[in-house]
Amino acid sequence: MRLACGNMTHTSSVSVTQKNSNVDVNFFASFPSILHEAFNCFPQDRIGWRNSSTRLIVLTTDDGFHMAGDGKLAGILEPNDERCYMDNKLYTKSNDMDYPSVGQVASQLEKNNIQPIFAVTKNMENVYRELSRMIPKSEVGVLSEDSKNVVELIQAAYNRLSSKVTVTHDALPDNVRVTYTPLCPGGGPAGDKGVCDNVKVGDLVRDQK
Repeated sequence: MRLACGNMTHTSSVSVTQKNSNVDVNFFASFPSILHEAFNCFPQDRIGWRNSSTRLIVLTTDDGFHMAGDGKLAGILEPNDERCYMDNKLYTKSNDMDYPSVGQVASQLEKNNIQPIFAVTKNMENVYRELSRMIPKSEVGVLSEDSKNVVELIQAAYNRLSSKVTVTHDALPDNVRVTYTPLCPGGGPAGDKGVCDNVKVGDLVRDQK
């Protein structure tokens, strides 16, 4: 669904949007199907993202997820090629192509500057926190039993994401290695991953000489 101009207009568009369900057992395909198709089948010009906008995908679930290799259980051996195969909002390769790997999903999210928020039930918290460690710029929040805290959860996750600064670089030749040692606000080191948390507007992150 394309973003609309103005909160009221967009809210109205969301309220009349046709809802789809996942026929996979226990919704295990939610993670790869939603995320993988979101960044491959709905490019920027169709969604309406601005170049400077913060791009979020929110996944709410109460179960785990499939990943590369799970297709073998159904005799599906062809690796996922990270391309779009949507026809009239239906995925057409579910019987032909394996699920994407966590690495493929993480790579595409980073390539398209999309930050996922996993809103999950308590029993799935540890699973998605482990997943979040493998996906840069991702956050996990726990839903209450009635899921009424979903808005507050998303707001808190967004605040954590927007206050995190990660020093990184593009791909380098095999014979070149670059490391960063930024000084986070308050004088603390960022560790070996070059990540500073709790960075407020106006704070300065300096590179250690």
